[in-house]
Parts: sequence; structure tokens; C-alpha cells
Amino acid sequence: PGSKHTLECDAFTTWTPADVTIAKKKGGYTRLASTADYTMQMPCMSIIDGAWADAHPDKMKAIIKALGLAGDQVRSFSDALDFAARVSAVVYKEGDANYWKTYYLGSTEPDKKQNKVYLGGSQSFNLADAATIVGMGNEAKPLDRYRVTYEMFGKILTKLYPEQMNGMANYDDIVDFSYLKAVINENGELAKGKTEASTATYAKGNIVTDQVSKKAYNIKFGLNSSVIDKSSYPILDDIFNSTVQSENALTVFVYGHTDDLGDAKDNGAHNQSLSEDRANAVKHYLHNKGLSEDRIQVKGCGSGEPIAVTNGNKSDERNRCVEIIQGH
Repeated sequence: PGSKHTLECDAFTTWTPADVTIAKKKGGYTRLASTADYTMQMPCMSIIDGAWADAHPDKMKAIIKALGLAGDQVRSFSDALDFAARVSAVVYKEGDANYWKTYYLGSTEPDKKQNKVYLGGSQSFNLADAATIVGMGNEAKPLDRYRVTYEMFGKILTKLYPEQMNGMANYDDIVDFSYLKAVINENGELAKGKTEASTATYAKGNIVTDQVSKKAYNIKFGLNSSVIDKSSYPILDDIFNSTVQSENALTVFVYGHTDDLGDAKDNGAHNQSLSEDRANAVKHYLHNKGLSEDRIQVKGCGSGEPIAVTNGNKSDERNRCVEIIQGH
């Protein structure tokens, strides 16, 4: 009491207009992640009273159809984007139409401290995107990304705030995609979209030029085998869940490592081949779960790139691992 304290923010999570305000009035921050890259993290979901929805199915379908059509229009026609920008200026009472259009498209500008920062960056979802988000798209391996996101973050929040969360509602009990399914079935042309569902071009080759995350995992295999032990499935499932969050943004690089036991017999040829096979085994597991093959790059490092080096001894068992890197 009676004393003053100044609190400094180390990081923040927000969107336009707050990101622009912080950059222009304070500055000094750098972007770690953005929905401009992680586009699959910003679908348009409706939270509606279930009883009302059941009583007004035609209105529910009309809302979903209108959202899909509007997203398609904004993505396809500049006039529609201009109109949406004017509406945003009125609704949010911040800036003018040019402001909202600029930061919808994304803009690199100097902040207050003259650091170049990327601000804004967004995307309008069409009906094809909505279908893809919940596993109703035209993918070879449909994946309910919304379920993955809900269950992953729900688990984290339950661990951090067990009393406040008081358990987590079962996913299937709180979502209802029957209206979306009906709109897709009834509006074939709209479901295709004037523009395709969100796609990304992933890095080719197994060299990371821009690393975002990196971690070595002790994934167990049979002795001198590339068959994954079932005890490691939960680890791989966690890897899968985390990589789904960065879809449309980052390539997943899978690097296999071994220790150097037996290298003297064949100059490391066996360990090199084994590390490649193990990296590919992880790739196949993640692909079978739903990750696009185009997104996963593999590399066998053998014993030549040890994760742990103890007094020059590469035979440390910690080197029998698979390293997962996300980047470009």
C-alpha cells in the first residue's frame, strides 16, 4: 500500500487492432506466431444455443451458407473485400476502410522503436475450408482438425487450471456438424468454392532454413529395427497433435539418429540406414494419422550428428532418438 509498481509485458497474444496499437504506441516486440501463418487456427465457428438451433434448422443452414458465400466473395473479389473493410470500420469503430483492408492483407511496418514488424494478416474461410476443418473435405485422409485442437488445448488447460476447468466436456457432446453437412450436401457448387480450400506449399528437401521449434524424442524401436514400439504411440500422438496446430505454416522435419555402436564394422553404413528407416517409420505414422506426405521431410543422420555428446563418447543411449523440427 502506498507504493507504485510498474509492470512490463513480456509477450502478448492478440489480433488487429490491438497488435497495431501496441506496435505503434510501444514497440519492441517480435512476432513468434501468427494466424497469418497458422490459418487453420482461425475458422469461423458458431456458438449457438442447441435448443434454438434445433427449433430453427432452416435459419441455421442459412447462416452457414451465408458465411461460406461471404468468405468466398471476400477471397475472390476486391469489391467484396472493400465492402467488408467498410463494414469492419463501422462495427469496430476503429480506423477506416483502408485500415482494415491493409491489416486484413497484412503489412510490414516500423513500430515505435523503428523495428520492422509484420502486422495483421488474416483470411476469410469459405465452405470448402469449413468442411476441411472438421474432416468433411475432399482429402484422402479426412482429419477433424477442430477435434485435435479442442482436445489438445483442453488437456493443457485442465492440467493448468484443474479447479476452474472441473473436467472437460466430451467433444462429441458439444459439437453438431449436421447443419454444416446438410449445407455441403445441398450446395455442391458453393462447397467447391470459387477458390480452393486453404493450401500451403511446404519446404522441399530435408534442410531447415528457418527453424521454429526443435525437440528430440526418445521413440522406442525394436533392437536394430525400425518397427516402432507401441509404448511410443502416445508420444507420436502428441507430436501429431502439435503439428496439426501449425498446419498451412510449417514443414515437419523428422531426423533419425543412432549411437555409434557397431560403426567400426562397416564405417557406420548400418546405423545410417537404420536411422533413415526409423525416420521414415515416424513419417508413415504421422501420415497415417492424417498429416500430408508433402509436409513431412525425413533425414537419416546415423551416428554422425549426435544429440548428446559426453566426453566425446557418441555411444550415449540418448542418441538413439528421433528429432522433430518444425520450420521452413
